[in-house]
Amino acid sequence: MPRVAQERQVQARWERRQTRLRLAGPERKAASKAAAKLLKKKRITLECGKRCKKDRYGRLLRYVRMEDGRDFGLEMIRMGLCEDFGFKYPHVRGREYLRVQEQAKMAGRGVWAVSK
Repeated sequence: MPRVAQERQVQARWERRQTRLRLAGPERKAASKAAAKLLKKKRITLECGKRCKKDRYGRLLRYVRMEDGRDFGLEMIRMGLCEDFGFKYPHVRGREYLRVQEQAKMAGRGVWAVSK
């Protein structure tokens, strides 16, 4: 079962051992509580992009598929809790993430809400 250490870093069992992984795609904003709520004590599937990579700190770079089949990163972007930095760190789901991010901006969800 995964444990959310930060909004972009998850501790999970991978190949029979505990490992740290960094979520591919979305960048953090204010998402830790929502991430914990969506992932805590849930089964997840880790998916690679074109190749399975590690970041400069040795963490696995993976997309997370939630128990119900939804893409975790895409859901966080949809709720406006983080944004995609595909322009800086290109990834295979970048177009879809950007499309959903624009919808979240237009709807003023999460970090895109206009404060009054």
